[in-house]
Amino acid sequence: MAETKRVLVLDNRRKYDQKIKDVVEEAASDLKGDYQVEMIDTDKLAEMYDENREKGKKYVQQFHRVISSGSSKGRKKDVEVHAMIAEDLKESDGKAMGICYGLQMFGRAYGAKVTNSGKMHRGYRTSKLTEEGAEHDVFDGVHKEGNGKLEKKVKEIEGYSHHQKYIKLGDEGDSIKVLATTESKTGDEFVEVAQIDDHIIGTQYHPEKDPKKGYKLIGNFLES
Repeated sequence: MAETKRVLVLDNRRKYDQKIKDVVEEAASDLKGDYQVEMIDTDKLAEMYDENREKGKKYVQQFHRVISSGSSKGRKKDVEVHAMIAEDLKESDGKAMGICYGLQMFGRAYGAKVTNSGKMHRGYRTSKLTEEGAEHDVFDGVHKEGNGKLEKKVKEIEGYSHHQKYIKLGDEGDSIKVLATTESKTGDEFVEVAQIDDHIIGTQYHPEKDPKKGYKLIGNFLES
């Protein structure tokens, strides 16, 4: 009997978190294998870590994949929780995905600096893949053009986002490989997608908003 792959979605009390869980379940249904998707309140996980570091570690290491949309508040304790998740998953060969502020939380855990532009970025936009991004497996079958034909490798992606904070290009730190970039309303080039360490993928945009390309990207992450 095949082993069930457990996926944990962090509930950061943002309106997108339930949507992310629903999309992960749908993406997983198209994959080979048995996936079980669960949620936990991020503050509850933080309390678990505070109560007993090993208890939190044991809980997180039950999961094949962990996905977080992060917190817009950017609190130090949120970064600390994401840092512990990253450390524990690396030890257990698990992987994490940070979406929107989740990218920023994991990024800060690895030394990235987050810039507040003061201007809201909202809507769909096109981002350019770097050379490393164009060869990364997470983008297999993901493309900008909606012609119904999935291309294996692409040079541009398109996605929906809303935020005023981001990791400016050059502020990502040594442990982060930039896979895609785009430009802010203030003219800053910033990180749209990144590989953090060797076991975390981060997207500034919301892949769960796209029922085709975004779902495919999430499926690629689950299978990676």
